[in-house]
Amino acid sequence: MKTHEKILEEFGKILTKESFDSSLLKIENLRSIKNPLLDYDPHIKYLQSLSKEDYEKLLVFVPYILMIQLIGVLSIFQDEESQYKLIYNTDDSNVDLSLISDGLSAEVATEYGWISQFSKVLADNQRVPPLLAMPNLEA
Repeated sequence: MKTHEKILEEFGKILTKESFDSSLLKIENLRSIKNPLLDYDPHIKYLQSLSKEDYEKLLVFVPYILMIQLIGVLSIFQDEESQYKLIYNTDDSNVDLSLISDGLSAEVATEYGWISQFSKVLADNQRVPPLLAMPNLEA
C-alpha cells in the first residue's frame, strides 16, 4: 500500500495539472480565441481590447485567483464534521485525504505546496508565487 505522503503527492499532482494548470492555460489563451462560441462574447472582446501591458498585469493575478478557488473547494472536505469527503480508494482500504493531511487547503499555495512543486505552467513561465500574497504592481 502507498504511504500517506505518496497518496497526497499524487493527488496534488493531479489537482495541479488537471485543475490549476489547465485553467491557467485556458484563461491565458482566452484573448487569442479567433472564433468564440458565441458570435459576440463580451468577455473575450474585453480581453482583446486590453493593451499587451494591461493584459500581462491582469494575468499576474490569475494564479492567485485560481489558488484561492482551490483553497475554498478543498476546505469543504477538510472539516471533520463535513459530510463531504475526498477518499482515496484501493482494493484493500479507503483513505480520507483530510485525515492524512495537516489541512488540505493549506497543501495548495504555500511556498512548498502542490502548486509550487508541481505546476508546469508557472514553472515554465517563471511566475511561481512564493506564498499566497498579492503581487505589488506599483513598480
